[in-house]
Amino acid sequence: MLLKSALLALTAAAHLVAGHGAIVKAVGDQGGEGTALGIDASTSRDGSKRDPFQQDSTGFKNAAANDCSETLSGGTNNPTAQIPQMLTANGGSMPQISPGGMWGWDEMGQDACTGSMAAIEGVCMVGCDNAADAGPFGGCVPVQMVGAGNATALLQSQLPEN
Repeated sequence: MLLKSALLALTAAAHLVAGHGAIVKAVGDQGGEGTALGIDASTSRDGSKRDPFQQDSTGFKNAAANDCSETLSGGTNNPTAQIPQMLTANGGSMPQISPGGMWGWDEMGQDACTGSMAAIEGVCMVGCDNAADAGPFGGCVPVQMVGAGNATALLQSQLPEN
């Protein structure tokens, strides 16, 4: 009887679940936090309709293109412009991760982030998407790979002077 009640409750609530998904907070295991590219902190998160609640959700037009695609509100995601904006919005913080367990777009295991952005070394882009019929949707989150220790101090030491 309990199983039937649970299934009935899930079925009744299924119409309440909707949305495309926006990565509004990402936290690294070594500290720091950030968002996916294109996230607008002023976007309301208390509804499920496309407008206005999903305007900054990244939609991947061509998931095989290995890019960060676009949002409805901001257009094409541009890491060169958006990573410095994300750093500013997060007090100079970016998710910082430890080596190990990474898989790239090419599905080849790697334990190094070799990119650089805004004078920060060891940067990788983490892509996350769902398999929605109208999507896929998700986002690209820039992260910095660091060793154990005070990762935030490492990031702060690499930021350009204002």
